Amino acid sequence: MINKAHKALLQEEYERSVINYLNALLQNWELDSEYGYWVGDEIGGLYAYGDWLFISMDNIIFCVKNDVTEKEYSEWTEYNSKCTEYNLRGMNLKAWHAGAPRMPKESFEHLDSLKEELNKKVEEFKHQKF
Repeated sequence: MINKAHKALLQEEYERSVINYLNALLQNWELDSEYGYWVGDEIGGLYAYGDWLFISMDNIIFCVKNDVTEKEYSEWTEYNSKCTEYNLRGMNLKAWHAGAPRMPKESFEHLDSLKEELNKKVEEFKHQKF
């Protein structure tokens, strides 16, 4: 059985590795570490930068190892948000980075316009007298 001192050493080494990966990502993306934090103070969990970037440790490592740019990461998160909005299947970062087939931006724009039209009709319907 592993004793407390050894467990503490393992945790310390893990956290040092996590911070090194995070610092590499921040450097690659030219971001200042002053604006970020680990959600719930859980080092190695979900990292938040300001109110616009949220990234898991797995994705931090993937981005560093594969030179994923901040722009590409943002495009991937935006794509998955749109998929969620329309109840479509998104994709993981590895598949995105590898160039997996995806729904064209124009298709989302078309869905957005249909949604806007539907919302207008709903509002008109709400104001009708019966």
